[in-house]
Amino acid sequence: SLLPNSKAMHCLVGLRGVGKTIVMLQLANKFENSIYVSSEQLLLRSVSFYDFITYTKQKGFTNIFLDEMHLYPNWQLELKAAFDEGGAKITFSGSSALFITQGSADLSRRVVVHNLAPLSFREFLALKYGASLPVATIEELVDFEKRKSLISVIAPYMNRMG
Repeated sequence: SLLPNSKAMHCLVGLRGVGKTIVMLQLANKFENSIYVSSEQLLLRSVSFYDFITYTKQKGFTNIFLDEMHLYPNWQLELKAAFDEGGAKITFSGSSALFITQGSADLSRRVVVHNLAPLSFREFLALKYGASLPVATIEELVDFEKRKSLISVIAPYMNRMG
């Protein structure tokens, strides 16, 4: 879990649209002295991550949330330097866990990776419509009669989605 007393950085990875930004915004709202910034904002202003993190630590922020890190050039080196100085807990996001070990700074020993998986169709229906559907096994999906039964349970929700 993303605990405020963790000594490591935390990285949220997952497909586009899976909810990384939402999770980071929720965490930033949950913990005191938190700040959230998208790398796009820093890129537009030509501000380095290192300078941003140093500045926010000086202003009393102890929880820093950085979104879409992979868009920023040399972010690994700047993040590593800022983290090694201490003074703040850093959580960042990106599209792939691979980018943590790429580049000139290997962050793998400093980062706990949290993979956010997309919802299954069953989970989507439960969240969107409150549907309580059984988990289907692969055997049920390939068996014609059982598959027909599953389709009849799901069909009412499909009509709502149209």
